[in-house]
Amino acid sequence: MTGDGIVNIFDLVEVASQFGQSGENLSGDVNSDGTVNIFDLVEIASHFGEEAVVAAPTDGFCATHARFRLAQQLGICYTF
Repeated sequence: MTGDGIVNIFDLVEVASQFGQSGENLSGDVNSDGTVNIFDLVEIASHFGEEAVVAAPTDGFCATHARFRLAQQLGICYTF
């Protein structure tokens, strides 16, 4: 989220600073449901300490699936 390549306290602070806000283009809305809420905090917390090591592909799979939104924002996309 903050672009430093690792999910850490700064990312949690970013989400918390927008907590309760609704609308488009909120960086804290990591699950893209239109509202920054507890689900966004949980998403960040569940990836706490993870590093972004691979650039996100720009193909449709990661870009169109909300489940991968966080991975895309972190600069990674999980593959199966």
